[in-house]
Amino acid sequence: MSNKTLFSAYTTGYGYGLWVSDGTLGGTYNINRLTGSSFTAVGSGKLVFTAGTGSIGQELWVTNGTTAGTYLVKDIDPGPASSSPIDLTPLGNGQVLFDAIDGTGRELWVTDGTAAGTHQVEDINPGSNSSFAQWIAVLSPGTAVFAADDGTHGTELWVTDGTAGNTHMVKDVYPGSTGSNPYGITSLGNGKAVFRGYGTGTGAELFVTDGTASGTYLVDDIRPGVYGSSPRYFTAIGNGKALFSASTPTTGRELWVTDGTNAGTYSLNLNSGPESSNPRNLTAIGNGKALLQAYNPTHHNYELWVSDGTSGGTQPLGAYVPGIEFGPVIAGLGNGKAVFGGHDSHGYELWVTDGTAAGTYMLDDINPGAASSNPYDLTAIGNGQAMFRASDGVHGNELWITNGTLAGTYMVDDIVPGSGSSFPRDFGAIVPCYCPGTLILTAFGEVPVEKLVIGDRLVVRSGLTRAIKWIGRRSYHGRFALGRKDILPVCIKAGALGDQSPRRDLWISPHHAMYFEGLNPGGVLIEAKDLVNSISIVQAERPETVEYFHVELDTHDVIVAEGAFSESFIDDDSRGMFHNAHEYYALHPEPVSEPARYCAPRLSEGLEVETARQQIAMRAGLSLAANPQPAENLRGFVDEVNVHCIAGWAQNIDHPEAPVCLDIVAGGRVIGQTLANVYREDLELAGLGSGRHSFVFVPSSTDVFSPGEVEVRRSADHALLALSHMAGAATAA
Repeated sequence: MSNKTLFSAYTTGYGYGLWVSDGTLGGTYNINRLTGSSFTAVGSGKLVFTAGTGSIGQELWVTNGTTAGTYLVKDIDPGPASSSPIDLTPLGNGQVLFDAIDGTGRELWVTDGTAAGTHQVEDINPGSNSSFAQWIAVLSPGTAVFAADDGTHGTELWVTDGTAGNTHMVKDVYPGSTGSNPYGITSLGNGKAVFRGYGTGTGAELFVTDGTASGTYLVDDIRPGVYGSSPRYFTAIGNGKALFSASTPTTGRELWVTDGTNAGTYSLNLNSGPESSNPRNLTAIGNGKALLQAYNPTHHNYELWVSDGTSGGTQPLGAYVPGIEFGPVIAGLGNGKAVFGGHDSHGYELWVTDGTAAGTYMLDDINPGAASSNPYDLTAIGNGQAMFRASDGVHGNELWITNGTLAGTYMVDDIVPGSGSSFPRDFGAIVPCYCPGTLILTAFGEVPVEKLVIGDRLVVRSGLTRAIKWIGRRSYHGRFALGRKDILPVCIKAGALGDQSPRRDLWISPHHAMYFEGLNPGGVLIEAKDLVNSISIVQAERPETVEYFHVELDTHDVIVAEGAFSESFIDDDSRGMFHNAHEYYALHPEPVSEPARYCAPRLSEGLEVETARQQIAMRAGLSLAANPQPAENLRGFVDEVNVHCIAGWAQNIDHPEAPVCLDIVAGGRVIGQTLANVYREDLELAGLGSGRHSFVFVPSSTDVFSPGEVEVRRSADHALLALSHMAGAATAA
């Protein structure tokens, strides 16, 4: 698809559909009513992607950017069931590798964009079991390595050329059934790839492979012992090198470089003191360089850096980019430049950098003045360009393009005319994109719910394991769900129910019940909708899509989701709500009709429900009378104060993993509340528990105040957070 990009966009009366653009108004148009994602080049001007319809589910499609040239490649899991292709990766020979389920297990597949050329490569974990092929990385055109579990050796490194005969395990790096669990496999571009893995006698450390057993080995035991340096964020920068982050007791988490050899692997140590720089959001920009964010302990914030893998070529650019960790807001243009979202007196706008301080500046004030255009989904599309969505304050959130110059930055098309928004998304970059879902505890560790298959054994509340009988799926367009409290998902924020419960934000359906122990001899079940308090447990209002997976065992039980106790599905005459209900009846053609039997009382009111609500409110700091707290047990700082963003961290020393509810006060008036429960790696590495203690509050555009009159206080007792040095200097100025 020369000079064209696929994306999804919304239009009134039509909903989301598939669009194509060449960056011009005339070349931007709707193809059909599909909503696609994971667009990946397959050669000959074509892209393969995933899309779903009610009749065939989520399957593999192909397009050349025309309506006639957009069609289903193959219904891998026939009928309304979904094969759900993920990790689409170009093999470099006109083929694409991916992971999919054909009704049995999830395995490695290959496609050339035709039905005849789309087939399972190998049934690595035979039968109905799944190998979960992932982290696919191309060593050379036609050869790739990936991680997979054959059911015997655990998850290990495999190699393939897209044929069954040449697909095999490279090496049993960690002998036995545990597996080395290769993670973040990244090609160096010279026939080798680096990855994180577990070796015998080591923790998670840096490995290299060339696709052979002899060429697969530990590069460096950076942190000797069982804990390991846990390398992450591998980013190839060219010349056979990659940047990554790794942690040691003496330096903390710092920036490292490797060429796949021990001698060529060393720390760039951005912060010379004891505090970690915690590098993140590494993005290659071409010319052997990458951008990254690194923590500045003096300023107590993250700053933009550039690195070419040498000490002399690793320098701060001095630009603070708030909120960059929350979304894909950096796009390398491939010519030594990158565009990103930056924040100054003009609001959150589009910035550009060439890797120098002088060449880092706001590119365009798209929404003029202090208002923000909020550039989002910045996606490199080749030819030194990137597409994104933004609002200029007149046309709503629409499709924009940039080449890193002011003249080359403009709105491509006002898809929904006037102030309405099309919310373009899922741009067809040549980079696969997969967002893992809720982590469910199985006999072999945590697995994203969408990767579970019938027969997988889940850990239940008793500590035993039980097999999955069926998995139900249902999805709705956001417009259908709008205003429907019975459909809109509920978010139970990290730590809302207890210490590390859940460990991450847990999104569930409103009628999905959580288990509470100790409220009666056998515990009780309470639906999520009955726990909403608008602070630590909230219900979504305007999601673009709503998708649910429900897991059913032989009988109703409590499973572990994101570390929290949550119920399994039970058929209370509601099975028909699932879009794949026919699959159940095919598996069980003569189901026995029995009354629903819950594993614990299911309550919507009464003393037990009120007790649970009160406990949750106390953890969120919402009840002063029931939870008196001394002011001295609060620690934290306000790190940033301006009219666009108020951010910092807070921790209750007596209950270190409990989220802290905070009032944001301006001029003596409470303008909002927020919860300090967002993960920040520097806090964890500083010894502050799980690190889930930061907050970011974005004031409403109607809130008018000066930074100097802002206070942040604990809601429960009005104990104040102090300003950090940097924030104090900023407000004084």
